[in-house]
Amino acid sequence: MAGKNTLTSLQQQPAPQEQPKRFSAWLQKVENKNSIVSMIGNENEAGKFISSISSAVAVNPQLQKCDFPTVVSAGLLANALKLSMSPSIGHCYILPFEDKKNDRTVATFVLGWKGYVQLAERSGYYEQLNVVEIKEGEVVKIDNINEVYEFRPIEDDEQREKTPTVGYYAFFRYNAAHGGFFKAIYWSKKKMLRHAARYSKAFKLDAVKSNNPKVARVSYEDYLAGKYPPEDAWKYSSFWYVDFDGMARKTMIRQLIGKWGVMSVDFQKAYESDGGFREELSPDAPIHYSDSRNENEESLGDVIVIDGEPNDEEIAAMAERAGVDNEDEESGSETDGAEQSPAKGKKTGKSTKGQQTVEDAFFNKKN
Repeated sequence: MAGKNTLTSLQQQPAPQEQPKRFSAWLQKVENKNSIVSMIGNENEAGKFISSISSAVAVNPQLQKCDFPTVVSAGLLANALKLSMSPSIGHCYILPFEDKKNDRTVATFVLGWKGYVQLAERSGYYEQLNVVEIKEGEVVKIDNINEVYEFRPIEDDEQREKTPTVGYYAFFRYNAAHGGFFKAIYWSKKKMLRHAARYSKAFKLDAVKSNNPKVARVSYEDYLAGKYPPEDAWKYSSFWYVDFDGMARKTMIRQLIGKWGVMSVDFQKAYESDGGFREELSPDAPIHYSDSRNENEESLGDVIVIDGEPNDEEIAAMAERAGVDNEDEESGSETDGAEQSPAKGKKTGKSTKGQQTVEDAFFNKKN
């Protein structure tokens, strides 16, 4: 990408009282438009980008309240990663968040689970990668100690869609050139709910009682039942409320690849930028995080990043990583959708039986 250091030419956003009424008007200012062309390196492509980012703001008026450079920077990152900003596609989103430390609103880049899958598949390392909801009655056996996962999928798609979700299953297999290593994880729905409550500031599993109406929340169970005043709908706008399964899929992929997989350079950039914002007009500018960041902030430890074809040492690291003990997962066995019970013991190997059953049942199923 040309012109990484052209940021100083970007016209600073005016003070609130002088702020242009429309984002599109600000974009069309010569100074700002020229800076975008310099960043993208092609006037025609820059024109397409300006049209795309303008459409993204048009469908979300709240972005009009954001510092405009943060909006463009998030869009430039999506453009650099070749990810669609269309909400209907679900690769990534540009969302407004309050930066309480600086008393302003900023636009953050939020990667969707489909964006994670897209970047992983492009890397050339993965022969297979999938994440699915597991429905009530589909679980035959869950054994996280020996990594044996057996499911009996509901064949009728309409019936399956209506059946309650009891867990989430994700797996990958490197292609033959990279060793063919396989890794799979399963989380129960209860574990995912606890994860959301712990790492998302916006999601509340239990009711929150407070004399401050802005703080009070109903429980997640009551939210699902619609037991809250219509005027309080804004309190439950987090993706964890609006699209819990989508956030669960994203969490599973982050856990799976972040702990046991390998990342391309683009995947790492997206992974680190997820939920953050940049004040400068560049996908390579420093990342900041707002106080209200609603993505999980769990540290996943060191990651393996490979630029190009891996050498022998990197392939060995990939193999070792694929066999790492699943220390943070709930251990033990589960049958018929029951909650997992804690257990301790050495985790060993990968189950060919579990792999074959799940691949046959789910890998070719479109989600």
